[in-house]
Amino acid sequence: GIIHGNASPKENQILISETQVIRAPRGGIVVPKVEAGDKVNKDQIIAVLETYKDFIEIKSPIDSYVMRIRKYSIVEPGERIAVLGLPGKQL
Repeated sequence: GIIHGNASPKENQILISETQVIRAPRGGIVVPKVEAGDKVNKDQIIAVLETYKDFIEIKSPIDSYVMRIRKYSIVEPGERIAVLGLPGKQL
């Protein structure tokens, strides 16, 4: 049903101006190092891709917010690991 009362907006809302998709360079298992909603800096590790040979650090190419990230799932080369949002203005 409907919740009675007034809705209160979340403080410090940010408008996302554009998004950037981070894709897997190889197949493997994604181990996230951040969560959706986290603010990340350029070159910060957002996930580790465990392959049969090695561990590949997946870094953020820009200062952004994590909108989506895979958690402990198997990916093929080129599949989406994360979606980052570039902040526009604060609401």
